[in-house]
Amino acid sequence: MQPKIQVGVFSATMPPEALEITRKLMNKPVRVLVKRDELTLEGIKQFYVNVEEEEWFTDKMRSRDHTLSATHGDMDQNTRDIIKREF
Repeated sequence: MQPKIQVGVFSATMPPEALEITRKLMNKPVRVLVKRDELTLEGIKQFYVNVEEEEWFTDKMRSRDHTLSATHGDMDQNTRDIIKREF
């Protein structure tokens, strides 16, 4: 008898390729998909700030004891992965 294993896959964005992998590798996967307009972030405030100099902004915010992460398209993938892990 094989042991019972439960696997969970969670993501804010789930590309079609990832959904296909779950279909192929999981036994009777259950999908819970939520439309973007149905998402709630009660108690969490998020802000998008378009700045020319990222370092100036992050340094200023951290000096005022704000916790933040900053990414942008010019960062290499390894740096972005590190930032996501720290988050």
